[in-house]
Amino acid sequence: MTPSCLFLDHLEESPTAPTLMTLATVGADGYPRTRTVMVSGVGEDGRVYFHTDARSQKVRDIAACPKASLTVLTPDRTRQVTVIGDVVPDTRSGERTAFARRSHYLQLLAWLNDADLAAQTTEERRRLWASFADEHPDLTHSGPPETWAGYAVVPREYLFWTADDAGPSRRVRYTRTTGTSPDNPDWTQEVLPG
Repeated sequence: MTPSCLFLDHLEESPTAPTLMTLATVGADGYPRTRTVMVSGVGEDGRVYFHTDARSQKVRDIAACPKASLTVLTPDRTRQVTVIGDVVPDTRSGERTAFARRSHYLQLLAWLNDADLAAQTTEERRRLWASFADEHPDLTHSGPPETWAGYAVVPREYLFWTADDAGPSRRVRYTRTTGTSPDNPDWTQEVLPG
């Protein structure tokens, strides 16, 4: 079984809830930053997609250093997967598809959540939100705002951690073999202590 298939198996543990990941990037200042974002999808090739505001710090970090690490912890907290790789932009078509799959709340967030709104009082933010929501009861067919951006982490390494309540935990690392294509990779496997 390929590491991307193993990763998909981990994600299927909670099919009804959105899958969250911790995404780590490195900025132009050389310092790492982490934040929790939603996994938009995983391609058959193992690419892990996420979408965000193009004006965000993470987008600036990716522009400075297009590499990232992400970690997904399963809901029962017994397994964790870390993916390390290069970050590439999603297609505009992929961005539209991801936006259409979002809840109405998250679609509103994509359209409204900017520095100007954040600077308002709580009451004013809520008033502006409610007004926009009333005017736009369905944004699915409108598509994302121009500030909506999508990216994919192309895996070069997977690290699977598994807990064991009756013994020691362990990790299994898969590393893409040098010189193999990200579209058709070969992987080396290494078992590590947990």
